[in-house]
Amino acid sequence: MNQEQIGKFIASLRKSKNMTQNDLSEKLYTSRENISKWERGINMPPPDMLLELSEMFSVSVNEILIGERKSKKNYKRLQNVPIEILKDSNRKIKKTITYFLTVLFVILFSFFAYYFVNSYNTIKVYKVAGTGNEFSTVDGLILTSKQKTYIKLGSLKSINNYTYDSAELYFMDKNNKEVVIYRTQNTEDSISSYYKYNQFFTYNELDYILKNLYLRVTYDSKQDITKLELKKDMVNDGLLLLTRSEINKNQNMNEEEIKSRFANFKYNEKDNCYYTTYTSGKSNYEIYYYVDSSTFQVIENNNNNISITELYTKNMRLTYYTIDSKGNMDTKYVYDINNDKCIEGDCDAYKDHINDFKIEYYSKYFAS
Repeated sequence: MNQEQIGKFIASLRKSKNMTQNDLSEKLYTSRENISKWERGINMPPPDMLLELSEMFSVSVNEILIGERKSKKNYKRLQNVPIEILKDSNRKIKKTITYFLTVLFVILFSFFAYYFVNSYNTIKVYKVAGTGNEFSTVDGLILTSKQKTYIKLGSLKSINNYTYDSAELYFMDKNNKEVVIYRTQNTEDSISSYYKYNQFFTYNELDYILKNLYLRVTYDSKQDITKLELKKDMVNDGLLLLTRSEINKNQNMNEEEIKSRFANFKYNEKDNCYYTTYTSGKSNYEIYYYVDSSTFQVIENNNNNISITELYTKNMRLTYYTIDSKGNMDTKYVYDINNDKCIEGDCDAYKDHINDFKIEYYSKYFAS
């Protein structure tokens, strides 16, 4: 339908009766502005007004909708008016739907773009480890985001079985002044800092602070200071979730890394493994890293009592088992280092053994 033509037809009908726009508006109980918009083709009269106009000017509604009186030439057009109305209605519906979907797309795109810009690469998880003269920690955790930072130092292990009185986490600022983040008597406890509320530091300071973290342990009227090392464990910088195979691939060491980490080991070309041996107390130790299977193995022989601690480095599963003189094997536990989770056995009963392995081997060869 041609709204401009319909408007001119309504204007001609009004003028044929010598009526002004005010006169017509009074008869139809509407405003003169509405009449003006109809005649200029800006708006269409509503259905009830079309009926009023039809009766007032003795024309059919169809004639008004095609913008001219009935004749032999427009007979078919008059018959097709309902179809044209339906088509016009469909066009308007499609136009409305298209407009709505476009607006919705723009809103969603803007939302995700804003979220991406403000959240991408902002959530990071670090594993924390450090070895001082007396105390060591290997299972600490720091999680950072733009909203807060979560810190857990993990368990402290003493070489000479000292019990610590307190621990302080601090960093050295750019003026080489010590800034204490928090003090605790239990490093297994965790703290969290919401920026601008209960804050120990700001988000903008994080990168600098994480590179300059220290742990001061007070024990037996002494102090042991450790420079903490952080290994980035996870960051939300991927557009897609990684598959298990991709995660395992990322955890594998390349040839140069292997040579570097086991530089003090001998190499067995036949078995494609690095190995070393040493003696401590009454025990003899053999250590192997098998390249093909990505397996790290510590074998302890104490008067023919053999125990084996084995780390499968693709998923960081730690297995501890013993072998008696008859060759019977007994698995004591299977522990997931990445997720700090017991998979099999009584891991709590072997907590010291797990921590010793982390301090002696994991932090040395795999935590950095």
